[in-house]
Amino acid sequence: MNSSDPLFCSLAKLLDWAPDDIPSIKCAYFVRSGRRCERVMSQKSSNRARLEFASHLELITGPSGGYTKGSPQFKVVQALAEIYVCTMHYKHASKAEEQWLEDLNAKGSSRSFKPEGYHGLDSSDKRTEEREGNADELEKAVHGYDLAEREPDKEEMVSDKEEGITVLSSQSSESPGTMRRVLTMREDEVAKGVTWRLKQPLEGKAGQAGWVYVICPPNLPGKFKVGYTFEHPKERRLHEHKECYGEVEIITTKYTKCAYRVERLLLEEFSNKHYKLEIGCQKCKRCHEELLGIDKKTLLKSLEKWVNFVELPAYDKSGLLRDEAKSRLPRPALKKYLDCKRPPHRRVILDPSSTNKEDSQETQITPVRSLDLNAPASIAKSPRIEEVEVDPEDLCSRIEDLQLTPSKSRRKVK
Repeated sequence: MNSSDPLFCSLAKLLDWAPDDIPSIKCAYFVRSGRRCERVMSQKSSNRARLEFASHLELITGPSGGYTKGSPQFKVVQALAEIYVCTMHYKHASKAEEQWLEDLNAKGSSRSFKPEGYHGLDSSDKRTEEREGNADELEKAVHGYDLAEREPDKEEMVSDKEEGITVLSSQSSESPGTMRRVLTMREDEVAKGVTWRLKQPLEGKAGQAGWVYVICPPNLPGKFKVGYTFEHPKERRLHEHKECYGEVEIITTKYTKCAYRVERLLLEEFSNKHYKLEIGCQKCKRCHEELLGIDKKTLLKSLEKWVNFVELPAYDKSGLLRDEAKSRLPRPALKKYLDCKRPPHRRVILDPSSTNKEDSQETQITPVRSLDLNAPASIAKSPRIEEVEVDPEDLCSRIEDLQLTPSKSRRKVK
């Protein structure tokens, strides 16, 4: 490896823990200052590391030398890279795999990988006895990992309590001020918006994996804050929300491909339930958005729906929506809107449940009256003009809601 390549701790150091312990795993990446990344991996990753180590003990402690990317040992190295490299540094995971494969090929390295308590010998009979002696321990590791896979929500709840993510604050009793709905749209416009968002190519941050989270601010009952981050929300984002909202209830966190795209799809789907604060936050001075006024069960079901859709996967390597994915578009997206050439025109209506014909029908054109030359001339009365009081803030708000598109055919000014 070149000196400029990212550096990770050695494989021997990585696996230097007793097999009957479950360590708190830290990222294996070395930052520029020469110290190891301080990001602590989840308990789920710890259980998985224990399982990977116990299941492939003979592979990584066997005779060294001659391993390539086609060897079974390389798959173990890849699995360890998924566990020991955090999301922020995972773009360098391939370098970690190369470094650890070189560690396996180093002479005498097999001795340094044998943890305390492992006494495997070259005799096949004694190795069999060793495997039988550790059978119960391996079963516990597998059982612990299976529990982590089957009950992620329960595990996250316990982890949150232990790590103190829910923090008490005097801000929880403060009034957030008034809220208003961002936009009111017809159902067909919502469907067009979701479909338009789905078919856009994955570019920039839209194609990066990350976390989508849902939290419930204590001073906004019935509203859920939806967001995304490329590192685990516990590391930074939730602490920022704590400063603004006070005690925060974590509803769920989901690691997925295209995290930003999934968050945008949620907001598009629930456009008619999207709220924002009218008064800026006392801490950050911003009017918080991405607040959804919808029941928790519906929101979590929709989040699961979009995560499953993008994970199948829905997009190819170039970031385009796959033809196969177009045949399984989740509602409210519709296949007939995939041919739209421009984003939907977001028309504001007064009330989505209104039965007024003026709200539900297009503007009618009044037919031109025939000209009667024999009719007596009429004297038009001047209209009475009265003063009207205009609220400047309301006027500005309405102007902001309008989306004006420039005309393609511009007239030349002489």
